[in-house]
Amino acid sequence: MQQQQLQQQGTPAVGSGGAASSGLLLLGLPAAVLAGLEIGSYNCIGSFAQIAGLSYTTATRGAFLVQASTLFTPALSALAGMPPSRRAWLGSCLALAGTLVIAADQSGGSTAAAAGEAAVAASSLRLGDALTLLAALCYSAACVRLPAWAVQRGVRPLQLALGKATFLTVVALAALGLQLAAGQPAAQLWPGWQRPEGWAVVVWAALGPGALASVLHVKGQSLVPPTAAQIVFCSVPLWSVLLAAAVLPGEAVGSATLLGGAVVAAAGLVAALPAAGERRESSAAER
Repeated sequence: MQQQQLQQQGTPAVGSGGAASSGLLLLGLPAAVLAGLEIGSYNCIGSFAQIAGLSYTTATRGAFLVQASTLFTPALSALAGMPPSRRAWLGSCLALAGTLVIAADQSGGSTAAAAGEAAVAASSLRLGDALTLLAALCYSAACVRLPAWAVQRGVRPLQLALGKATFLTVVALAALGLQLAAGQPAAQLWPGWQRPEGWAVVVWAALGPGALASVLHVKGQSLVPPTAAQIVFCSVPLWSVLLAAAVLPGEAVGSATLLGGAVVAAAGLVAALPAAGERRESSAAER
């Protein structure tokens, strides 16, 4: 059913010959390699742009602006021939509103941080804002292109996840090599590399939020449209706040976060529940 919905939104299903042969495409490379290069490029550029943007703008502005991906995704999806439904557009707008409410929650914030943010120069803010918007655009492009590779080209979720991870690993190792070649000691790049808890954090981040989340991500996006997936991603700030409050001492969940979380949940319901016409068609098919 989910793949039929993707096909109706403009992503053709895998034909009898396309997925089976995994056709050799550009420069003789298989589809799985090209998918890893493309999706990895979007994630790499987005990550670097977001990190660089936070060096020039405030954390609050960055949290607001990166949520522009909630509106970039349905727009890019429409341009790619997968126009979202009106319910999906409504869900995207609600999700954006909810995440902005969560980002605006100042519970636990310090006056010193606020004073530091106020001292950022206007020119730096504009550069940081532009970089953060570029990051949001890259994340949206990856969200739109993932189902195209998974459904149209028949690239399996594990192949997509491995390809993306391999690309990011190569880029990270290249950046590390450049820093080491410049004479920067390895101990300064990672002060805790000799401590077992430091390695435990790295292993957990690689296997849990890294590998497992990446496979589930690409598998999920092979089953649902990009706009619906982006609405689900909007719940990330809510889960971050709730987990921080659960495991970190001194972290509080403000009323704005609870309100924003409720709006994000409502957005997911709006986008997920079928319209009246779809329910009638489903009932007729069951008969």
